[in-house]
Amino acid sequence: MKLLLVSGHTSGYNSCKATGVNEGDLNIDLVKSLASRLEGYAEISVYPYDRDMYHDNKNGCLKVNLKDYDYIFECHFNAPGEAKKGTVRGTEILIHSDYKGGISVEKNILAKMVLLGFENRGIVYRNDLLN
Repeated sequence: MKLLLVSGHTSGYNSCKATGVNEGDLNIDLVKSLASRLEGYAEISVYPYDRDMYHDNKNGCLKVNLKDYDYIFECHFNAPGEAKKGTVRGTEILIHSDYKGGISVEKNILAKMVLLGFENRGIVYRNDLLN
């Protein structure tokens, strides 16, 4: 299995207005941790940390061919104070509305996140996802 890990918010400083925490740095740390833990289970590639895959995709200059991967996992921290005045908490998985495959992996990821203390906000289908 070929897996691409992507850290979101990494094309410059992206600090939370409420906390001052750089979300891009947190995403990079998370991807580095995931990559080291998943070695041996899959062939791991990491999108360049100094790039933002969303902007690269939008501008037609992706650094990878997405069709080369069996699974793409993009990590995002989003500041709790930014949405709905701090009422949004937890973890969710976003999937493009056009995806027609199974979601057992995603359900397992959410179940593991709950064990870590995160609220399960579910699997969300959206048609505006670029990556």
